[in-house]
Amino acid sequence: MSTDPAERLQQKPTGPRRLFNSLGYSINGLRYAIRREPAFQQQLMLFAAAYPAALWLTEDLVHFFVLMAPLILAIVVELLNTAIECLADQIDREKQILLGAAKDLGSAAVFICLLSAGIFWSYMVATRFL
Repeated sequence: MSTDPAERLQQKPTGPRRLFNSLGYSINGLRYAIRREPAFQQQLMLFAAAYPAALWLTEDLVHFFVLMAPLILAIVVELLNTAIECLADQIDREKQILLGAAKDLGSAAVFICLLSAGIFWSYMVATRFL
């Protein structure tokens, strides 16, 4: 295999083969998160519980998606946060200030997603029952 970056780019698969490879990488990432990341597992359980509750609480698809969108976003952000944590742990196992900050920032992003979900859900419950 060539070490020239231009040649390596030309050797990468394209078209349907590239899409197939990308799908495999995505599935591997989901498997990793499902098997090894308790926070991701908890968010999947929250999503599984919220789905039927959202169907019951809402009267139309728009409101249903308003409730579910921040939970889906939280799952996506948790995957990104996990990626940041994996990289940070691989780069330096001893705590470095910036690596610690990167991990904390990823965690803060997940928290904001879940907080927004809580706000949306509180509003929907309040309007439904009050």
